Amino acid sequence: MFMAIVVSETIYIVEKLDSAIAFYSQLGFQLLEKQDWGWALFSLPGGNKIGLLERSVCNSENNAPRIAFKSDDIESERNRLKSLGVEVSDIEREPSTIRSFSWRDVDGNSFFVWDDGSRIN
Repeated sequence: MFMAIVVSETIYIVEKLDSAIAFYSQLGFQLLEKQDWGWALFSLPGGNKIGLLERSVCNSENNAPRIAFKSDDIESERNRLKSLGVEVSDIEREPSTIRSFSWRDVDGNSFFVWDDGSRIN
């Protein structure tokens, strides 16, 4: 059974958040959210979103983008993936009300699942 999850955005790792925000704003993308701890979210034409995460926050050497999924039951989704043999991280609390975990596919690509307590429509 597939839990209620939806793709929320594609996340890109950036070196300097303010420089990246200036770049994407110059392209005409709409800044929806900026968090002082190193996160920004942009709306793209067509309804898609990209998230920018400052490398210092995630300590990642990997620049590969990753897709973020919003879940309305993060524990069940993590347990479902784990029962299928998927490599999953522990659920962590973000510097807000969001809880999240990551998982990897068979080729090592990283995905991100998050839950803010709200239901998916």
